[in-house]
Amino acid sequence: MKTAAVVAAIVIQFAVLGWMAGQREWIVRTGPSVWLCTAPVDPRDPFRGDYVTLGYEISTIPAEKCGPALRAKMDEMNATRHWQQETVIFVALDARENGSAEIVSADLTPPESGLFIKGRVRGSGVHPSGLAGVSYGIDAFFVEQGRGRELEQIPKGTPEGMRVPLEMRAAFGSGGTAVLTGYRWGALGIGLKSASETNGTMEMILHNVSSSPVAVVLPEDQRTLRLRETPGMDVSEPRIPVPFTDGDVRVVAPGESVAVPVRVRPQWRERFEDKSWAAFQLVYTAPSAAECAALKDADKIWRGSLVSDRFAPRDTVVEE
Repeated sequence: MKTAAVVAAIVIQFAVLGWMAGQREWIVRTGPSVWLCTAPVDPRDPFRGDYVTLGYEISTIPAEKCGPALRAKMDEMNATRHWQQETVIFVALDARENGSAEIVSADLTPPESGLFIKGRVRGSGVHPSGLAGVSYGIDAFFVEQGRGRELEQIPKGTPEGMRVPLEMRAAFGSGGTAVLTGYRWGALGIGLKSASETNGTMEMILHNVSSSPVAVVLPEDQRTLRLRETPGMDVSEPRIPVPFTDGDVRVVAPGESVAVPVRVRPQWRERFEDKSWAAFQLVYTAPSAAECAALKDADKIWRGSLVSDRFAPRDTVVEE
């Protein structure tokens, strides 16, 4: 009897694994797919061959994208302080012109129509400004033995210190399950030069690693830049309802860069003073398609977000 039970257990395990493999293959063959913007974090699993650990742009969800039921749940999680409690969420996505995904909304139930992905967030990832560290079960991408390091190497000709995001192609099942099917490099990289490397003002650098001209939107007030505390969320700031103009658009030729001296805003200065020991990042976020539609070179404007390396407050800038 004991032998029969062991055999039955083994058969059930293999059946479950077979069903899971079949489900993944079905999603790959039949599911809609988009590109998810990410950056490689850490490679190599000695037991399963080479892999790259991934962190996604859609793992950070601004509060304004969260639906009413999810907002109520966030308030509850903050009130109870159950930091390890996990909540399942559903994130509606839309594809940009280049096929990469952007967040439309997030809530506790799937949207009635359209593309969406199922994720999980812990109480520790709930912040007043939104959600951080949302996991979608696609945090590792496995490749052939010996090729994991290739995914860590940025495209040839990219200046030293530049972060170029990896974009992962994901297919989606009807329940929001995602399966990774491939990768490509993003068109833009982001880098920083600290105050000690310049004339006293930290600079953000955007570099075109693609083979075609790419446009970026850099208004005088730098409202396409945000400050992010790591690990965590972007520093809350009031949204500036000012239209972008043609003068805000900069076209970057292939292999070229554009450098912008970064200004410290009052909200940033306060955070630096409160947490002088903390690490921060700059985030460049392109305007939405609607905001870009009437601008010159709108067809060249790169859309998405780029996250810089970490820096300390002492690396920043001369105050305004």
